[in-house]
Amino acid sequence: MEQLSVTGCPGLSRSGAGVLCRAVLGDPLWIQVELGAGTGVIYTVLLGNTTLAESTAQQGSLPYNLTLDRDIQDLLGPGKHLLEILARSDSPTSVPSGNLTLQLQLVELLSGLQASWVSTRVGLGQDLMINVSVAHGTLEGLTFEVTGLSANFSQEEESFGEPSGTYRVIVPVEGLREPSGTDAEDTNGDGGSTELYVEPGLYVDPFTTLTLGWPEAHRDLGFRWSCGRCWAQWGRCVQRRLLRTDQRELVVPPSCLPPPDSAVTLRLAVLRGRELQSEVERCLYVSALLDLRPRVSCEQNCRPVNSDDDVLLRVTLQGDALEALFSWYLDSPSAEQAEPLPDACRLPGFWPRSPALLQSDTSTLRLVSSSLRSWGPVIRVRATALTEHAYGEDTYVISTLPPPVVPACTIVPEQGTVLTSFAILCNASVSLGPLEFCFCLESGSCLHCGPEPALPSVYLPLGKEIDDFVVTVVVSVTNQAGDKQQTQATVKVGLGDTRVKDVAFQAVVQEKITATLQGPDGPERLLQLAKSVSSVLTLAQGSGPLLKMDTGRTVREHVLGSLSEVTTGLRDMQRVQQLAEVLKDLTQHRELVPTAQVAPSSTEPGPQAWPHLCPDTAFPGLGFPLLRQGF
Repeated sequence: MEQLSVTGCPGLSRSGAGVLCRAVLGDPLWIQVELGAGTGVIYTVLLGNTTLAESTAQQGSLPYNLTLDRDIQDLLGPGKHLLEILARSDSPTSVPSGNLTLQLQLVELLSGLQASWVSTRVGLGQDLMINVSVAHGTLEGLTFEVTGLSANFSQEEESFGEPSGTYRVIVPVEGLREPSGTDAEDTNGDGGSTELYVEPGLYVDPFTTLTLGWPEAHRDLGFRWSCGRCWAQWGRCVQRRLLRTDQRELVVPPSCLPPPDSAVTLRLAVLRGRELQSEVERCLYVSALLDLRPRVSCEQNCRPVNSDDDVLLRVTLQGDALEALFSWYLDSPSAEQAEPLPDACRLPGFWPRSPALLQSDTSTLRLVSSSLRSWGPVIRVRATALTEHAYGEDTYVISTLPPPVVPACTIVPEQGTVLTSFAILCNASVSLGPLEFCFCLESGSCLHCGPEPALPSVYLPLGKEIDDFVVTVVVSVTNQAGDKQQTQATVKVGLGDTRVKDVAFQAVVQEKITATLQGPDGPERLLQLAKSVSSVLTLAQGSGPLLKMDTGRTVREHVLGSLSEVTTGLRDMQRVQQLAEVLKDLTQHRELVPTAQVAPSSTEPGPQAWPHLCPDTAFPGLGFPLLRQGF
């Protein structure tokens, strides 16, 4: 039996009694395990006879994270739990197994600590009687600190998991004055009582009432709430006294929250007199599903827009239009123009927009001509619709730019092979502002998108024999407002010398790969070359393949191996999609030997390099499962 071990978990500690994991109830909870050997290892987490979780790891010798989600944690509840983890292999040739037990302690963070005297008058020599309670969580241990004129002391008490209780504090010294503070130590949480509590949490939808508060209720403390990364509704709600910024607890109703796709911060300054005792800043993320479908239309001064006249927009919503609250925002078009997130917002991959509120509670918006001129030639206006339980939005682009001119494009040379470096040249004016040129195949696969009206070096796939090997490239040009024009250019991409000389074709492919990796735009050009070469490898001519099987396998494996050189540069979705298409083309053939799967698997970058992968276009688990199809 192999040794199953826990290599990591929140609050990991080891003792003679075994392994203890300690986590806050509701926080992400993972247990990292390792079997030491085996393939296709199935890990099962048990509480008695109840199966909590089960998942499969490809390699038992590698650390694997078992996740216990919020539903499982709610089933367990706070406290200590004895879990058993079983490991077994589903491979008939590899039968390692193992099991272990561990203690999992789920703790609740305290919030809403309150303390009061049982009696406001205490006789000399009498003990102090204090009522203590919390709004959320359970008390396990408390520390009472008493400050006197001639002495200070503290007393610790156990609470046995109750949310409230009355405690007797023994006064050993005469002459003590009234205690200046009562402190509760959260012995079953990660933080002390000075942690700001947030309910229901920092990730909310626009229908939620948010409550933030300071857990200590000292009468000599003062509180001042403010926004760090602010939003329009904050100032308006403060002016209308919907937000009480001088209280220990801040309640933010849904009408005072920022719009979805926002990240804002709230700050609390805790004062004792004029002295700053503590300052806390928390990041609030707001998001929502787009369940409503409002539509913005232009009613006055529509395209072409005259910047000397006002623009009138209207938003409509079918069905619940009368119940929806409409708001209008001036939207930031890109991440570069959005205000950067403060340090308090550490959620990776979150791109918040920085909208400016223009008007609320109206279905129409009039933009005066002076605003149109000051905001520039392209203005993006976002209209949001909010009901009691649903949200939706639509964006309308106001542009004073003329539409782009249809480009005239040619491809040189006029014919070649999959190993020919073609150039696509277009005559287009770029004097009217930044333009984006996209060069795509008729299949929809794009070769390149960028600001230049030319693609000086590109590899193209083999044309279809039924079309006389003619390949059509669709060139589109788009301006800042999203106006698009497109045209086509054709070129003949044939077989050339690949009909007769396998060895020569193999040598030229290897030479091209080496030169491409050493030249400019290496990753993009290598993906083009790989797709072009694949079109020859998959071509069947007559009763058999165009190339001998040994040659085809060698070329295919060499191309796959070269892709490991490009993945570190794949940080945008366009390149990822290109790689997915190439891998699919290259690996759906039986001529590959199993070892050819190893090299492409090693091209896998770390998760930090793939922040926005879509499961429909990329590779689940980042393990390139496309490489295992067709075997």
